[in-house]
Formats: sequence, C-alpha cells, structure tokens
Amino acid sequence: MLERMIHADRVGRGRPLTMLAMALGLFGAPAWAQDSQPARPRVTISASFGYMAGGPAEGIEAMLEAGGFGDFMEGGCQIEGCFVDRDYPVTASDPGPGSNLRVSYSQWRHFEVAVSTGSATPSETDGFSEVLVPDFGRYSKVESHVRMYASTASVRAGYASIGVGPAYYRLQAWGGSEDERFDEATQKKVGALMEAAAQFPMFKKVILDLRLHYRYVGPIEVGPLQLESRTLPTTRIDFSHAFIGIGLGLAF
Repeated sequence: MLERMIHADRVGRGRPLTMLAMALGLFGAPAWAQDSQPARPRVTISASFGYMAGGPAEGIEAMLEAGGFGDFMEGGCQIEGCFVDRDYPVTASDPGPGSNLRVSYSQWRHFEVAVSTGSATPSETDGFSEVLVPDFGRYSKVESHVRMYASTASVRAGYASIGVGPAYYRLQAWGGSEDERFDEATQKKVGALMEAAAQFPMFKKVILDLRLHYRYVGPIEVGPLQLESRTLPTTRIDFSHAFIGIGLGLAF
C-alpha cells in the first residue's frame, strides 16, 4: 500500500512537467518553424502587373450628366457604322490594367519599410448630347489617369506581410471628342496606401510577388472642364481604387 502511494505521488508530480513540456512544444512550434524560414533579405526590388477596380467613373458620369451629355442615343446605321440604343453617360473602360514598382528594405525579421509607385491605363467615360449637333448629336468623352507615389511600413509573418503608409497621388482628367482634346485638369492629393502581400522564393535571388492594394485618394473637386461648346461643372470625384497584381522581383 505504501509503495502504491509513493508511486502515485511520483506520477502526480510528473504530470505538471509533462503538461509543461507539451505546452512548450505546442506554442514553441510556430516560433521554431519561423526560425527555420530563410533569413529575410535586406533589399527587395519587385514589379507587379495586374488589374485595378473602382476609381472615378461614377463621379465623371455625374459630371457629364450635369454638363448636358446625358442624352439618349437612338440606334441605327450611319457612315461610321451601326449603333445600338444607349443611355449616356456610360463608362467605356475602368482604370483596367495597372502596374506597381516597389523597393523594400529590412534588417529585422518581422518589419520592413518600402517605397513604391503605381499607375493605371486611363479610364474613359462617354457622353452624348442630342442638341449640340442637330439631327446627329455629339459624342464626347472624359478620360482620367492616376499615378501614385507611396511609402509604407509593413509587418511580416513568414512570407506574408501587411502594411500601411502615406501616399501622394497625381490625378488628371481631360475632356475630348474622338480626335481632339479640349481641356485638362490636374490635381495633387495626399492619401494613403494599404497593402497585403506574399513573396515566395523561386530560385537563387528571384522571388514571386503577389500583391493587393487599396489606394485611398478620397473625394476631390475636379473642373470646370470645357467640352465642345459646353462647360462641365466642378464636381467632387473619388479616385480611390483597388489593385491586385502578380509579378517577379530580386532579393539581395
């Protein structure tokens, strides 16, 4: 009986040690796995290409509508070709394809700083005025373009990162017809860049770069813009947009 009690006492004392060892193994595993990752390079240069969504289309449509380019165009065939019935204004193309160039620096395992620049192909919003040219009407458009310069601070976990920082945006909008540009407005705005990314080593110093941006510009006043014989009024337009891209880079 005494021997059983001594044995039980030893077993009871051993349980906390066993549980402690299990806890250290459980919570220490992520740290061990992270330490086993390759050391972070000090400098990374990457270029990514992808698609942009959002942007100023809604605000530019409101500008064209207020300026008298929101008429209905009846379909039919002319010398230029055949057309379908359409209510204007209409966005013919969003910002669409975009690009991002980024240079980052890190001498810490979980933290890095970076500078980046990005742009997109110009977006186009079309308007139509039935009374501007009797019997035929007049088709006109407003195009816009955004360029970004940003600096970010990011927190890393393995190959993934998330960051935020200030951004400087150069915004352009111009009005024109099919073959002529009438007026242009340029604005500069300080906003923000929020990004999530993953960079995977491929071979030697080459990395695969996956990147998601939300580029916050906020609403700004654009105009007035002279378009044909009409003036598009000053309108508050939000140029904020998202970017998702994939690319390659070099790690040093």
